[in-house]
Amino acid sequence: MACTLTQGISLGDCLIGTGGVKNISIGVFDKSANYTVDLESGTANTFFSYEEGAGGALVLHTFEQDIEIATATESAVMDRATGTRFFEQSVAIQINFGKDATTNDELITLIDEVTKSIMIVFVEDNNGAVRMYGATGGLKATESTGGTGQAFGDLNGITLTLSGKEPLPAPLAVINSASAPTGTAAVYPAPVA
Repeated sequence: MACTLTQGISLGDCLIGTGGVKNISIGVFDKSANYTVDLESGTANTFFSYEEGAGGALVLHTFEQDIEIATATESAVMDRATGTRFFEQSVAIQINFGKDATTNDELITLIDEVTKSIMIVFVEDNNGAVRMYGATGGLKATESTGGTGQAFGDLNGITLTLSGKEPLPAPLAVINSASAPTGTAAVYPAPVA
């Protein structure tokens, strides 16, 4: 039997998706860049475009996440007395170290940069939807926890948490690329000409 809300919107068979994060792409937030989020498009997804600013092209580092590891959360904070509303956003990324010393050195350098910078974050969930966190003000590293672990099955790497406050919820983004990038550095989304 189909589920129907009181407004008459059918949800199909009710089991319409899965939770969890597939990929997280992070890049330095450039305050001089033109980030455009069209919230009035009337489509299922919000259009996001990017025109490079003084910082040049938006270079994102993408981290594939294993099942049930990473999280992206958002909470609306409202105060009726003051008439204010904003959204607290938080993204937790797990970064695993391996046997390749060069890759580990690159990851350590990247983590150092992330903890000193304001970032923009694209999260692709397990349903293929991409949300942009830190759309207007960016996210900052608020916690970094890691180590070698003790047992064979322990994490040898870090969990990095990025947090921020935004005036609007994280928008769904139609990205200028057919598929999410893999590897350590890619232009994603491509700058608008």
